[in-house]
Amino acid sequence: KTTVAANLAAIIAQGGKRVAIIDADFRRPRLHEELDIPNRVGLSDVFRDRISLQDATKKWGDFDLYVATAGEKPPNPAELLGSEKMKQLLSELEEEYDLVIIDSTPTVVTDSQLISARVDGVLLVISIGKTDTEAARVAVEQYQRAGARILGGVMNNMHANAQGYGYTSYEYAYGEATPKTR
Repeated sequence: KTTVAANLAAIIAQGGKRVAIIDADFRRPRLHEELDIPNRVGLSDVFRDRISLQDATKKWGDFDLYVATAGEKPPNPAELLGSEKMKQLLSELEEEYDLVIIDSTPTVVTDSQLISARVDGVLLVISIGKTDTEAARVAVEQYQRAGARILGGVMNNMHANAQGYGYTSYEYAYGEATPKTR
C-alpha cells in the first residue's frame, strides 16, 4: 500500500500538481523507508504540538511533492486519527495542496476506517496471494459503514502469468477495427 501511495503521489506531482503524501500509519510506518528519508519527526509530533504541520511536511524530489512521515509511534494512534485535530490537519493540507494522499494502516486496523470518513475517497490496495476475496469484500463493507467513498482498487503484487487475474491482451470496445494489443 505504501509503494502504491508513494508512486501515485510522485506521478501526480510529475504531472504538475502540488501533492502531499502523509504517513498516517503510526503502527508500522513505512513511507520513510520507501522514500529513503528520516522518520525522526513527523505527524505524531504535530499532534503533540512539538512542530507545525508545515515543518513536518518536507519537499521531496524535483517536483511539487511534499512528505510528512509518521514520526515517533504515539501511545494512542486511533484516538489521534479520529480526533478533531486530525480533521483540522486534513483541512490545512487540503488548502495547501492540490492533492493529499494519506498512507494509512491496513483495513483490518480501525485507524484506516477513522480516516476514511474524513477524506474525499479511498483507494483499496489488494495484495494478490495475500488478500482473499472475502477479506476484500469485508473491507469494502467496513469502509461503507464508516461513510467512506471508495474510488476503486489496485491489485498489487500481480504477476503477468497469474491465472484468473489480469489480462494478456485487450480489444477496443464496440467492435472497432483495431487489432488485439499485448
